[in-house]
Amino acid sequence: MYNTVKEMHIALDLALQHIDSNRKQSIPEEFKDMVLNYAVLQFVETRSSNKTNIKREGFGDSVKREDDLRDLKSTAPNLPVYTNENNKKFSILPYNYYKFVSGGGSVKFSKFELPKPTNYSHYICQVIKFEPIKKGSPSKKDDGFYNGFVIELDDKVIFNISDYGNMPSYYTEDAKFMIINLVLEQLNKRKDFKVYWENWNNIYKQDSFIFIQNVNAIEEGFRHFRITYDNQIILPSVEVHKLKSYPYLNTSPKPIVLSDSEESYLDSDNFYSKRNRHSAVQVYLEGQRLYVKEGDNFIVKDITLSYLKKPRLINHATNQTCEITVNREIIDLAAQRLKAYIKDEGYQHIVNESQTIE
Repeated sequence: MYNTVKEMHIALDLALQHIDSNRKQSIPEEFKDMVLNYAVLQFVETRSSNKTNIKREGFGDSVKREDDLRDLKSTAPNLPVYTNENNKKFSILPYNYYKFVSGGGSVKFSKFELPKPTNYSHYICQVIKFEPIKKGSPSKKDDGFYNGFVIELDDKVIFNISDYGNMPSYYTEDAKFMIINLVLEQLNKRKDFKVYWENWNNIYKQDSFIFIQNVNAIEEGFRHFRITYDNQIILPSVEVHKLKSYPYLNTSPKPIVLSDSEESYLDSDNFYSKRNRHSAVQVYLEGQRLYVKEGDNFIVKDITLSYLKKPRLINHATNQTCEITVNREIIDLAAQRLKAYIKDEGYQHIVNESQTIE
């Protein structure tokens, strides 16, 4: 299969029959990246749901579907169940969550008094604005939008844009989305903190990176993030979020069942539904949270979640590829979209061909 972005671009040229063609240079490399990423997302959508492909097979329905998406499958074990101000129970979704696959919960069942959430977890949330510092039209590279972009942790550089020498000019606003994606991809490989863009735990911070230290952050000590670009130092605003969870409990593993959030209230007064609800715990998704429906006779201490993670974006400037093996199916999907854009005469042929190979 295709292991580098250059190979993918060459395969696209072949699919478009652009070899030795005057039109070969008419499609920029950035545009090829875009359609390849679109094709990867389309591939994930059609292979993960049995409603969006002609074989009516979703993820897990056949070995072919498992092979198609196994590189994106991930597991988040023992996500704590927290309590919010309205006494709703929820877990925070992983930073790279994309699609639900399956999961289970650690359930404590009792006909007597149930434990209360008494443990406190502290999340240190550091929010750093990332927007252009405009000084008019920059005339040189040391007077621009994102030149010299660096992220430091405790005065140690943990991300430096100069390590990516093939990036487009840093002193244009167009470079912003590339920098954001690179930061998220590179820094979230670390285990001592996670970084989000604009959203975390249903908290929205416009045009900002959100750095989250883990639940033991208070005991480990406060750590200082800062961003430098265009000869300016941007310091964070700091928030501490205190969340309640259950103490240690003897629990039993039970499956979880994903339902629509609107449906989650329809059976609230149904006696027979409530009686055995602990044997298949109902959950629903809203924003960056997985809400858990507890009952009168059981609670859920934590959730283990199996999910498809967000595909890594293909980027020719850094030779970054996605986790999914890019095969002929994805190349043909990308070529099909490009042929539609440029009104190529071979568009209908490749549409018919792609329907027979999935």
